[in-house]
Amino acid sequence: LSLRPRCNSQTIPSTNPQVLKPAHGISLLECLLMDDGGCGNQQSVAWLDEGLRRISHLEFGIITQVDWCRETWGAQMTTHAVKLFSLHDESYAQTMPLIQFKAALLAWKDFLQSSPLPDRKVLIDI
Repeated sequence: LSLRPRCNSQTIPSTNPQVLKPAHGISLLECLLMDDGGCGNQQSVAWLDEGLRRISHLEFGIITQVDWCRETWGAQMTTHAVKLFSLHDESYAQTMPLIQFKAALLAWKDFLQSSPLPDRKVLIDI
């Protein structure tokens, strides 16, 4: 599984369910990570920290399940797996191992905190 962080002004039309289906090449993980709720990068970093805190609680057995959601996308986390889903239609869902999800959150946080460079490309393998 790879993430390709990118910045552009195009939006994914969330009202068109055909566009969102994973079979059409749209990663629900990418959708979740880029869903900043209109708040920008600094708030997104705090949101990622909260997600990582919840993952730590799962790893240490403090909790066995927790949700972590934003404006349009959510993640239902258990001790071993994460269900990524649309908050508007839960039939759009993907599941991934918790360890990969944690790696994605850490890598996305690093990407958001990095300095923007015009020719910089980042490929994150999780």
